[in-house]
Amino acid sequence: MAMIELEVLQADVTELEVDAITNAANTQLKHGGGVAAAIARAAGPRSSVSRTKKPRSAWAMR
Repeated sequence: MAMIELEVLQADVTELEVDAITNAANTQLKHGGGVAAAIARAAGPRSSVSRTKKPRSAWAMR
């Protein structure tokens, strides 16, 4: 059986040095409040590219 390493942090997700941040979104991919809004503010204009590229599959939006 493969070992899985899990690390739990209490931190500001926008301040972590990571390659990517994923977040649950509504079907319109709007980042109007909460964690989604904080991520969008921290990312600035560069985040708009990934938000406008919707998944190809309708299943991914369920």
